[in-house]
Amino acid sequence: MKLTCKECGCLTHNLEGHLNDGCIGLAAYQEKHGKAPLYSPEMIAAMAEAKEMVLGTTPARATRATRATRATRDYTPGDLKALFGVDVAFTMTGFSEPHQMTPEIDPDYVFDPLNTAVLLLAIYSNRPTMISGPAGTGKTTLAMQVFARLNWGVIRYQFHEQTEAYNILGEFQLNAEGTWYNPGPLPMAMEQGLALINDEWDSASPGIQFLFHGPLERQPNGNLGSLFLNKRGEEDVIHAHPMFRVVATGNTGGYGDMSGGYAGTQVQNQALVSRFLIKMECDYLAAKVEKQMLAKKVPDLGSQERSALVRTAGLIRDAHVQGKIGSGFSARDLLSWADLYMSLGDPQLAIKFAYTNGMTPQEKTLIEQIVQTGTGIGN
Repeated sequence: MKLTCKECGCLTHNLEGHLNDGCIGLAAYQEKHGKAPLYSPEMIAAMAEAKEMVLGTTPARATRATRATRATRDYTPGDLKALFGVDVAFTMTGFSEPHQMTPEIDPDYVFDPLNTAVLLLAIYSNRPTMISGPAGTGKTTLAMQVFARLNWGVIRYQFHEQTEAYNILGEFQLNAEGTWYNPGPLPMAMEQGLALINDEWDSASPGIQFLFHGPLERQPNGNLGSLFLNKRGEEDVIHAHPMFRVVATGNTGGYGDMSGGYAGTQVQNQALVSRFLIKMECDYLAAKVEKQMLAKKVPDLGSQERSALVRTAGLIRDAHVQGKIGSGFSARDLLSWADLYMSLGDPQLAIKFAYTNGMTPQEKTLIEQIVQTGTGIGN
């Protein structure tokens, strides 16, 4: 049975992923609604099964399970055009059926043509990919929705300043029957041919990132590299499954934050950055694409109102770039504003609850002026 988000009513097996991928965020949700289950019983069972399939749970000594085989499917250029609306010249291999850890498909998601085509190329050619850009530009959502439509299983790990090696590699644990090795996201994804999405990649310490040097090293046969685990067990080296893929997202691309807007990010070792063979920049969606997004997500919004809100979003972003406003205006902010506008009927009141509350009085005044003079709504 799926869990219900108390904030928006969405039904999902993975509440944590839903909250961090377009809703209000896990911390804000728990502060508002209290701690609640984050995964459905089906999701918990699927994760437990996946872990057991990777290294088993034999007490005292972990043994490597036989690699699970999943039916693959070739996606032709015509298939990819139908799924993503982009033209590519290659046929790529995905999966014929969803995995327990395949993300849910958002049927209203609008794909940016260029970034989608490049990401498909990265997945097709098995090139580790780094996607950088401002907060709220849909970096992770793009990867999740592409993998979802290819039926790829995904492990999404969110890095932070306190990430330790055991968070990535796993650790031995003790129960009544003895000790067993609980694998982390990296060996799980490598062994089972899952996609590993490393969120907020540039917030982890450079030392932790050294763990990825071997796995990100692309081999002559096209597979990614291997991982040595210094643990008790019959085997200590994991060779990457042919379907193992890596996508990292961050605000700085590993080169550090010069704006001061992304506290906690760090400069990454260039030997690691160079292992990401494709480096993408994800900016705010083009106005045409954002209008399409609003038309799907907020269908009751009129055409002129969609144009006005998108135009105003651009003006707010310009003010942010000029240093007049401290916070960017993401597609998530735009959707929230449009949705509240439909409920409240007043663009000024709606943008207060969607965006400006908590800002300085000067910023609030400037945004109020932008809404009044830039949209023509509510004047």
